[in-house]
Amino acid sequence: MMAKITLGILAAVGFAGQARAAGDFFEGNQLYAYCTSSYDYERGLCLGYVEGIVEYMEAVRANNDKPRCVPAGTDPKQVLNAVVNYLRDQPQDRSKAPIWSVSLAVLTEWKCP
Repeated sequence: MMAKITLGILAAVGFAGQARAAGDFFEGNQLYAYCTSSYDYERGLCLGYVEGIVEYMEAVRANNDKPRCVPAGTDPKQVLNAVVNYLRDQPQDRSKAPIWSVSLAVLTEWKCP
């Protein structure tokens, strides 16, 4: 699990770095653009970012003696679809840091306390 968290965090950091390198601040609009891109590379960045945030979220929940939010064995594409749907349906949240949108999408989709 630690390797998965580390990979996700590295992808998230690289993703944020790439957005800043292009002169943009990383926000939900950029995440949504990458998640819905026709380029495999950009969709891969999106998936890596989402997986990293979810792994981090689950680690924090476990550290606080809370049960998993996303059921074990859930296909990462299901999580990605929940995030894309959330960003599509809540465009006002795209101006926020994407960690919040990813977290809210997951908490909403799986109705986590």
